Amino acid sequence: MTSENSTAESVQKPTQVKIAILILYVYTVFSILFDLALNIFNGRFSISSFMFQAIFFLVSIFFIFKISKGKTWPRNLFLIFFILAACQSYYFLPNIKAELKYVFVISGIQYSLGLIPVVLLYLKPAKQWFETFK
Repeated sequence: MTSENSTAESVQKPTQVKIAILILYVYTVFSILFDLALNIFNGRFSISSFMFQAIFFLVSIFFIFKISKGKTWPRNLFLIFFILAACQSYYFLPNIKAELKYVFVISGIQYSLGLIPVVLLYLKPAKQWFETFK
């Protein structure tokens, strides 16, 4: 068991994984700030929405930390949550008021920021790196 851990620790983290982790942190902060600002701007800010955002932030940071340690389960959960959030946004997009159509552009930027690391974490070098920790 000790030799497996030392082998996994000696494997260098691929650059694309390092970039993906950095982008995931940026994506998480951007998402939280965007959602809170949108709630305030629309007059829907409440303590419960703030608490939800705080929990989302902490869970996301935990997932990113575990991903950086080579765990595959948070990578898979992050992918699932990303897909669900994108589908939810697509579903609610037609209901946005005309004066808030810029939200479409900001959401596009937001989900592009989330899509880039998801793709990077599933490319071959990253997959090989994650397999060393199984």
